[in-house]
Amino acid sequence: MGLVGQHPAAFPRPPATDFGVFSRDTVEVHRTTGLNVTCRVSLGPGLGSWLRVPPLLPDQISRGYWFVSESEAVESPFSAWAVPDGQAFSLARFVLAGFGSDQGWREDTHPRYVTDLTGDGRGDIVGFGDDGVWVSLGDSSGGFSPPAYVLAAYAPNQGGWSSGRHLRVPADLTGQGRRDIVAFGDDGVWISLGDGSGGFSPPAYVLAGFGVNQGWRVEQHQRFVVDLTGNGWADLLGYGDDGVVVALGDGTGGFGPPQLVQTSDRFRHGSNADHPDLLADLTGDGRPDLVTFGSAGVWTSLNNGDGVFAEAHEGLHALCAAQGWRADRHPRFVADVTGDGRADVVAFGDQGVQVARGRGDGTFDPPLHLVSFFGRQAMPDLEWHVGRDPRLLADLTGNGAMDVVGFGDDGIWALVLDTTGPKSPQFCVPDLGYGMGWREGAHHRVAADLTGDGRADLVGFGDAGVYVCLNEGRGPVPRPVVTP
Repeated sequence: MGLVGQHPAAFPRPPATDFGVFSRDTVEVHRTTGLNVTCRVSLGPGLGSWLRVPPLLPDQISRGYWFVSESEAVESPFSAWAVPDGQAFSLARFVLAGFGSDQGWREDTHPRYVTDLTGDGRGDIVGFGDDGVWVSLGDSSGGFSPPAYVLAAYAPNQGGWSSGRHLRVPADLTGQGRRDIVAFGDDGVWISLGDGSGGFSPPAYVLAGFGVNQGWRVEQHQRFVVDLTGNGWADLLGYGDDGVVVALGDGTGGFGPPQLVQTSDRFRHGSNADHPDLLADLTGDGRPDLVTFGSAGVWTSLNNGDGVFAEAHEGLHALCAAQGWRADRHPRFVADVTGDGRADVVAFGDQGVQVARGRGDGTFDPPLHLVSFFGRQAMPDLEWHVGRDPRLLADLTGNGAMDVVGFGDDGIWALVLDTTGPKSPQFCVPDLGYGMGWREGAHHRVAADLTGDGRADLVGFGDAGVYVCLNEGRGPVPRPVVTP
């Protein structure tokens, strides 16, 4: 049994990490270098070859796969997967001593975002600390400037703002391509306009609505700051007790009076854990529509383009509480994963990832099981749990369609999706995972484009500060080898 070949599966330039390559009977047959280098060991004439991924720890022998064709590998006794396509991320790099728990930042107290504050298409950091708003501007290479204190407002020590009562989010209110601040306080909506260099104007009270005094609660009523009409600047939408309420933006930071625009019972239950209320573009017209996960089905209401919504319809009779789906076990998203501009439903079930493709009219095809991974019970040696292993959707390739990123026990995994279907889940970086001390509820992790290349990078707010894994595109595609 001899070594057939080795191929970088996740890194275009493998880092210098020495590890053993093992045969099917766990005998070491070779030593090589490279964190995610995959090696094939021949099993004999006509038998294909055996693939070993490097062990994650010195005393581990990682999983193996039978190659059954030029495009599929089988991890017995599991289902066939496409050969990994080599999605690449750099190793986690510590870039900023700020915004971490060592500096006093807490996940349940201090919202932190990675978003474009300057209009250059690259992510910056804005955080709401104890004493006000702090900013670090991105440098286009994954680094950030030192944290700067820019606004004494929207904080526990500046007006009594609390994450348990008040939403504070960045959004483009003027259509200039850079983020402003929108805050839902006790008495209504406050805003601070961005100046394009990371600063913000003093707080301005703009609307007596959507606030605590008007009956809105963080734990019950989803509120969004998003462009509803396609004019380029953000409006307000909230799922309230009486239905869906909208206040249209005026392009200068102000809003029109709140209007009740959808009163169907399907959108009046108040958002809770098992019935999330969302927004997504279901038709491809660039304007978000209403989506809610009811007791037995997914209900939708299409955007008319003027801040009003059409009659509610059941778009999918699946993936809801009546079919056994629970928020404490099964993350569900609505986003375009096919690249056709129309949102699909992506659900992480016990056995893996399911997708219900959007038809463009507010309805969805029946869900298809794409891959037996990223699920609570899909892999006996790699389980994924809500509250421990975050799973996100982000565009990793720059093709306009969402892919899957998961922060597992052993590190970062990716699943590239495209119009031809999923590739294999790809182990990318042995960091930012549960086994390395990262905890959901303590360490915020997000996907955002830091370099302006249109592909999502990964950012983690750890104890010491900010860590970054840059998206390096795709590495060489490994090919199965059959030799006598």
